[in-house]
Amino acid sequence: MLYNTRAMLRASPVGGPLSTRYLLFLRTILVGTLLLEALYAPDASRTMDWIALALPIYGICSFALWGLERFRGLYPPLAQASFLLDLGLVASATYALPTGSGGVFVAFFLVVLNSTLLRRPGFSLLVAGAACLVYGALALSDPATQADPGRGLKFALLAAIGFFSVFMITYANGIERHTAEPFERRIAWLERLSLVGKALAGILHEVKTPLGTIVLGVENVRGRLRRGESVETELGVIVREANRASEILVNFLEFTRPAELALSPLPIKAPLDAVVAALRVRLEERGVALEYSPSDVMIQGSERHLIQAFMNLFMNAIDAMPDGGRLSVRHEQREGRVRVRITDTGTGIAAEELDALFESAAAPRPGRAGFGLGLGITRWIVQRHGGELRIESPGPGLGASATVSLSAAAEI
Repeated sequence: MLYNTRAMLRASPVGGPLSTRYLLFLRTILVGTLLLEALYAPDASRTMDWIALALPIYGICSFALWGLERFRGLYPPLAQASFLLDLGLVASATYALPTGSGGVFVAFFLVVLNSTLLRRPGFSLLVAGAACLVYGALALSDPATQADPGRGLKFALLAAIGFFSVFMITYANGIERHTAEPFERRIAWLERLSLVGKALAGILHEVKTPLGTIVLGVENVRGRLRRGESVETELGVIVREANRASEILVNFLEFTRPAELALSPLPIKAPLDAVVAALRVRLEERGVALEYSPSDVMIQGSERHLIQAFMNLFMNAIDAMPDGGRLSVRHEQREGRVRVRITDTGTGIAAEELDALFESAAAPRPGRAGFGLGLGITRWIVQRHGGELRIESPGPGLGASATVSLSAAAEI
């Protein structure tokens, strides 16, 4: 439900069922206006020829565009090109109607007004200019229109509606943007809260693990003190596990509240090196060969949060290779972005599981290292960096890859 609401907020003005429904409605008014004017035209034979030929073609094309929009989606260039059909219909109406009639002018007026539904200010101004040119060319060739004292006012009105359309579109886009942004932030927060419930059990499990280690460490320290032995090592373990439990809770709380991360320039190898160093023993125990070359490419990021994100991705890859395999970590810099690709030769992921991966993987598996906040929170961390996380797999048994796209640090 949350994802559907976000999609509605981000929907393009061109291509939404609501906008095309109104476009079809206004085109129906356009046809009705010209049809009523044609029924009262002085030359009945020419009028009937125009009604029999032009209106059916226009109606079929309009409904075809509407059906294509509703069921397949309409690309903006095609939606814009459809206005040539409107201008062509109105221009052909001069065959049956006097150019100076009010119906023809209103028809041109409606074409310009219809263009506002595409929400493109420049395009609406272009349609208004084309309407003025076509109307002007036809008016100059009609003696009755040349004698009309109000022809200058009609030109001015067509031009004015063009500029007014630009104002309406710009104002509407601004209102939509300022209205949608707070809702998108709220929806993102609600999405995180929905993951919180799924991740809570796993997080409690991971907090219990360091707390259990601390309790055992305290018992061990007590026994060593009785025997007069050194307790430095045991105290170090207690401090490390206490810090680990604290980090789990801090990261969990950061995820549940909408807060900006403090980003600064740092080399991409900083978080990657930290994760590789922490997991080197685990890689050796699993028999996983690591392919990794450090790089000095600079990014904008929070090292602590990126360590958390990469730790989770590495652990997912290692857990997918219980019998050993190969873990490849590569990066590339292109067009102001740095992409880190983590590929494993593990169990892979079925295609039907990819869409729900960020929800079903929200809770960590028992016994795994890292902060255990799941792929849902990992994606949140990447998104707070202005980046993107993409998980791909050819299928079960064929391995998987995780691609993290981050902003490169600006060169000074």
